Amino acid sequence: MTCMKGSPEAEISSVVYAAKTEAIEVLQHGRSWEFGELQHIMEQPSNHSRMIMELQKRGNVLSNIPENISSTDVQQVRREVTRKRLRTHLMCPVCKNTSWSLPLHLRRVCLEGKSGADIKKLVTQAKHDANKFLRHGRMWEYRSLHQIMEQPEGFEKIVKELQRRGNVVRNIPSGFPSASWADFEDGTRQCMAVLGAAKSDFLGILRKLKNRDACPFPTSQELLMVLYYLEATVILCHLQRPAVVRYMTVSQWLQRIPVRSLGGHCVLAVKSADSKMVSFALNREEEMWFNTYYCEVRPVMLSKKKTKGLLNGDDSSYEKFFISSTGRPVQKPSYDLHLLYKKYQLPEVTSQQARKAFLTASGKVTNDFQKSLLADYLNDNTGEWDCEQTLMISQLLRTLTNDSDTGKERAVHTGPGCKRMKKQAAYDTFIRIFPVTLEGAPPRQPLRASHANEYDRQCYDQWRADQLQLRIQHIIEHFGKRQPSESKLRRFIGRQEWTSNVPDFDHVLKHWTRPRVHDSVKDNGLIQMVRSQKWKGLQITVIPGKNKGVVTTTEFACGDIVCDYHGTVVSRKEGLTTHNSTGKEDTGYMFFYQDKSGRQMCIDAHLERCMCHPHMVTYGRMINHSRNKSNLQPRLHSLDGNTDVILFHASRNIKKRGNVLSNIPENISSTDVQQVRREVTRKRLRTHLMCPVCKNTSWSLPLHLRRVCLEGKSGADIKKLVTQAKHDANKFLRHGRMWEYRSLHQIMEQPEGFEKIVKELQRRGNVVRNIPSGFPSASWADFEDGTRQCMAVLGAAKSDFLGILRKLKNRDACPFPTSQELLMVLYYLEATVILCHLQRPAVVRYMTVSQWLQRIPVRSLGGHCVLAVKSADSKMVSFALNREEEMWFNTYYCEVRPVMLSKKKTKGLLNGDDSSYEKFFISSTGRPVQKPSYDLHLLYKKYQLPEVTSQHQKS
Repeated sequence: MTCMKGSPEAEISSVVYAAKTEAIEVLQHGRSWEFGELQHIMEQPSNHSRMIMELQKRGNVLSNIPENISSTDVQQVRREVTRKRLRTHLMCPVCKNTSWSLPLHLRRVCLEGKSGADIKKLVTQAKHDANKFLRHGRMWEYRSLHQIMEQPEGFEKIVKELQRRGNVVRNIPSGFPSASWADFEDGTRQCMAVLGAAKSDFLGILRKLKNRDACPFPTSQELLMVLYYLEATVILCHLQRPAVVRYMTVSQWLQRIPVRSLGGHCVLAVKSADSKMVSFALNREEEMWFNTYYCEVRPVMLSKKKTKGLLNGDDSSYEKFFISSTGRPVQKPSYDLHLLYKKYQLPEVTSQQARKAFLTASGKVTNDFQKSLLADYLNDNTGEWDCEQTLMISQLLRTLTNDSDTGKERAVHTGPGCKRMKKQAAYDTFIRIFPVTLEGAPPRQPLRASHANEYDRQCYDQWRADQLQLRIQHIIEHFGKRQPSESKLRRFIGRQEWTSNVPDFDHVLKHWTRPRVHDSVKDNGLIQMVRSQKWKGLQITVIPGKNKGVVTTTEFACGDIVCDYHGTVVSRKEGLTTHNSTGKEDTGYMFFYQDKSGRQMCIDAHLERCMCHPHMVTYGRMINHSRNKSNLQPRLHSLDGNTDVILFHASRNIKKRGNVLSNIPENISSTDVQQVRREVTRKRLRTHLMCPVCKNTSWSLPLHLRRVCLEGKSGADIKKLVTQAKHDANKFLRHGRMWEYRSLHQIMEQPEGFEKIVKELQRRGNVVRNIPSGFPSASWADFEDGTRQCMAVLGAAKSDFLGILRKLKNRDACPFPTSQELLMVLYYLEATVILCHLQRPAVVRYMTVSQWLQRIPVRSLGGHCVLAVKSADSKMVSFALNREEEMWFNTYYCEVRPVMLSKKKTKGLLNGDDSSYEKFFISSTGRPVQKPSYDLHLLYKKYQLPEVTSQHQKS
């Protein structure tokens, strides 16, 4: 009588219907309040606005709101609450509870009174854990699950696997074994499992490196395999912390101490980050592995480094021993170890777990002195140890893993009564009396016997071996950077007047290593080369496809100095001015770098002939550029401590008549590098969302949807899916990783425990990949009759669908269907074509109005009509509709389709684009349906049924 006086009856009925619906909603949810929620609202600074928003959300109506609380404030609060709901819930590393604001939680609860730096560190760690969990924690491999469940203690194993992946299992009884890999029968053997699994591949790569003439050079992945294996050897076999891998330097490797006892060992002393010295012993085989990496693999890794940081004075790559595939020092050995475990699909063991296992296994050692030594070793207290104690620990560790150096003897060959240790002590006494020299001769037998007793022969052989090694080192130091020819070597040895124990050419060649490089150039010959520009072994010639270039007339070994980049040293500003003022063909001869003091400098070589050498063309400016095949590495040096000079070092062996190539970087400022680094950090910390369509994670889901899964869809559809993915990820972080021990136990007690756990993982948002076709996965195939399951969604949605059709017929008595209800009609008819009539989704896309109007009526069997549809490949397909289905399609054509078309923006239509009027099925945007499969997916999601595709239905 008041509000809608004179309004049509249909409009009044619509408002009454909406009021009844709202009343039911208020009665169900509007009168229930949680005390904690009320308290949280009232504790907030803007509690009035939040309370108003909460009351309005629950269906209450507030009148006479003061002006100081405007609707804008309420909307702002609503937006803030929405942001909180979409914000990633991080798990507190301390109490293992999730929170929408972890910094606030830590500041108030777990780290109350701690500094902001500690809180920020934990928040960053939680972001990394959440990102890692979203990327890897919810991805399961069917094979690994099956292997876990086949074991006798499958329940305990699955609990531990869940915990290892970042899940939290609550209320575990006290008697339950904790989630530790040490539950294996022999934890020490488990530490070595990955080394044993990878050893054959590792040795195969080493054979390729040795037989380079007969075998192809190893690939980048194989070279990385060598690096990962050696890192695992240091961490798992020698029980060193990952920091030892990071801080081990070339000088420490070159200064290793050879010990000839127990078949030959060497002892390495490494200074870690806290300046604490740790030492460990390598046997002869391991020393050979490390030396092969140093001589063959490391130079290749270094050649991949972008040279700007190096020219800026950052030469840490040359100092550190372990180099990554980017040419930089290894930063995360633990992650490299993780990749090795992932490659061989073995349970992962960390450095801390390996130390704990060996500490537990040390109970087998009966000698108290050896046990205390092992405990000190595992606690890094090895700074003052001698080589004998380090070797003793090495033998103890190998015995505990049942992998001693002898391969036959399993006992620990240590202690005062050990014969081998006595032999070593006898030789130590022997060389103190008869020191090893270059020119000396070994003592005769009676003199040896009086000092070495029964070990005289062993001491004699060892003394000669040490002298031979000393003479080889003397020869290498004499010839310096260039490897000598055989004739030069024979002439030099002839001048030494050595009558016995003389090294031959093969011995010298076998021990030849790259000489160490120094930043300060003090070699008079090298200084003269730089000043005169008369470099030996180089020639400028015409190279096909590259005009002029530089080739070698002699061989260069890896590490040799080939030439320099000669030019005028100017400031960066002057160099940029010259760069901008010269022609395009001369702009590639400017070498920008940063000197030792941090100044930005430039070597200007744009003139073909420099002022100091007007009669010649220098080699450095003629070296061609190659990003992938470069064999030179530029490095900044100081000439006499005053003048900067860029020297090109050979990054690999260069054969005679080989092209000399360098990868000189583009001019990139440090500001640009920092910006790129910040961008990479943001990407690494950004939440990886799972695509609802293809079930793959992506650090930028909108970009992924726009380019892959929803190509051609509107921004609203993409935004809707992104919001859904954020909700799913947030829900997964809050609930998907929380497990109740009792529920797990109940699942595992059932006869089909394995199938149940797979389904439970899928229900919680996990993705189990590579499920075999015969496995009863959480899909339509679980049902006894697959054909009935194909029709399940049509049966579930039929009542709603028919209700909407009744609304369309009785428009005077019922309100007009909403947009969602009209979409329901569209989805149902698409599902009818795909699931009931077994047509491909392309038939839905290409079906036209003319084809519908030209349907052929058939009066047999109760009345049917036949539709013929031309698909994308001009292939005609036909299917028959019964009388009821024909009525449905006709209602859609007459009532629903015009409403859909009215929502279309008319710009394309006015331009002559009338494809919407041709196609039969029209989406909610007024455009033809593009992805019927996705519409079918939405229908399944609405009724929460296992999804069936067109292909499944046909099978």
